[in-house]
This record gives sequence, structure tokens and C-alpha cells, in this order.
Amino acid sequence: GVLIPVQCAAQDEGGKPYVWLVDPKTMRVKRVDVTLGSVTGSSVEVTSGLQAGAWVAASGVHQLREGMEVRRAEG
Repeated sequence: GVLIPVQCAAQDEGGKPYVWLVDPKTMRVKRVDVTLGSVTGSSVEVTSGLQAGAWVAASGVHQLREGMEVRRAEG
């Protein structure tokens, strides 16, 4: 699995977990359904739906919509 910060994962109205995948070329987001595993500290394991090295949105995930443009956090 892939570890991501807990705040990157969200759930839809039906309880299905997802993340916002960021296209590094366009900086636009796409919703991707994922399967979550165990939580360790401030990280959660993604057991399916996400590949290592993928960019995911880390803040404002509940306000994002399909195709929205985001910016990369500094630091």
C-alpha cells in the first residue's frame, strides 16, 4: 500500500473513501475512489486505487470539485 496523510482522504455521502489526484502538468484534480487500510499516527494506508508517487490534494479536500485547478503548497 501507499501511505498518505490522513487529511488527504475524504468520504462521500455513502461512506466511500476517495482522494483528489492532482495532475502535475495541469494542476487540476480528479476524484479517485480508494480502499483504505490501517491508520498509523497521522498517516493512512491506501491499499488500492492509488500508485506510489501520485500527487494528492492535502488541504481543502472537502471543497474541491472535479477539474478544479489547485496550486502546489510551498515548503
